[in-house]
Amino acid sequence: MAEPDAAGGAGRLEVDGKLALAGETIGVGALVQARRGAACLTVEPGVRACLAEGSQLRVVELSASRRRLSLVVGRLLAALDPQPVGTSFGVLTRDGAAVAVGTAFSVEVPAGRGASVTRVMHGTVLVRGAAGHETRVSAHHMIAMDGEQQALPQEDEARELSLFAPPEQARGQTSGQNAGSLLSRADAPARGRAPLSDRSRGAVGLLLAAREARARGDAGAAATAYRALFAQHAGSQEAHAARLPYGEILLADGAHRASLVSFDTYLERGGPLAEEASFGRVRALRALGAEAKERAALVDFLEKYPRSPLCDSLRLRARALGVP
Repeated sequence: MAEPDAAGGAGRLEVDGKLALAGETIGVGALVQARRGAACLTVEPGVRACLAEGSQLRVVELSASRRRLSLVVGRLLAALDPQPVGTSFGVLTRDGAAVAVGTAFSVEVPAGRGASVTRVMHGTVLVRGAAGHETRVSAHHMIAMDGEQQALPQEDEARELSLFAPPEQARGQTSGQNAGSLLSRADAPARGRAPLSDRSRGAVGLLLAAREARARGDAGAAATAYRALFAQHAGSQEAHAARLPYGEILLADGAHRASLVSFDTYLERGGPLAEEASFGRVRALRALGAEAKERAALVDFLEKYPRSPLCDSLRLRARALGVP
């Protein structure tokens, strides 16, 4: 099931040419368009999709295991809670598809003949071009369909995240309607685009605050938000998901042992970001000079994720360590 999200955008959401009301069910086959600013909808379970002004999508599939939206033109940003095992959410375009489990990413279909572009802010997205070529695009990277992935500029990442935060709501002009949202109640503080200090009251608010800080290059502010999340919401899904980016910040800051603890904490519980956490673990062990443990972790990664785009650099390291 999909429905408009009254808390997610100052724009107007139209379904088949008519104004959509909060809580209204949007069925398969419906044509959805954002008018007069960005507008959002929720897709059960735990997916929030926001359209930039003028963007259009068609609802293609809403089964228990597969949710698919077809982006006709414009830009769509999706953020997923950790998804049930065996389910997937994806965005289809004229050039291919982007499918993700537990992540934040955007897809853009330009007017005219330009190639569709996928940008990944968090997690990993499987991008499949029209010719059938598949690429696993990791966090902070972008790719044109059937192209090569490249680093995602911070300003582009911040621009994508702004779809969750229309300027009108940034000034506090949030909607008073109750959308009957399909996301958790903990998401409410983040969806109103209040200032960061107000949004940090909930687990999702703290997670988004940390992500926005990372997007603008402020690792210190991001680390502070992550630590507050761990302290205030230790058992939450948001705190679990934050272990990976927090470990990356610690690793970059030279706190190698603490970064290893963060990656290991994530892997103990498991989740959709296990590949990235395993990669971080290998790097942390290398930084610590624990060669025997690094070798074991490296072999484990190559066996579990042989098609990962991260394997190329690890194979070079494996040769240096004399790993067959």
